[in-house]
Amino acid sequence: MSVLFNHTIRHGIGSVNPIRLVRQSAKRKKIPLVLTPDEIQKLIAALPLKEGALVFLLTIDVVSRRRRESWVIEQRCLSGSQAVPVSR
Repeated sequence: MSVLFNHTIRHGIGSVNPIRLVRQSAKRKKIPLVLTPDEIQKLIAALPLKEGALVFLLTIDVVSRRRRESWVIEQRCLSGSQAVPVSR
């Protein structure tokens, strides 16, 4: 968010960055819980159709984003450009 507000200031759209005083930590406070494919299938099966479809679509979206991110980093490394640090 801070980057967005800095951009608005730089281009004269905004005048202050309200996020500047908020502590921003890139470090995780706890290890995220990751479901196995079997657990995801059980979850979707236990949900009503509408909610199950939503979970399924969100899962596909997250997976495709991670794959695109990995592909971009791989392409940059192969092309010899500087590696981009990835934080998850």
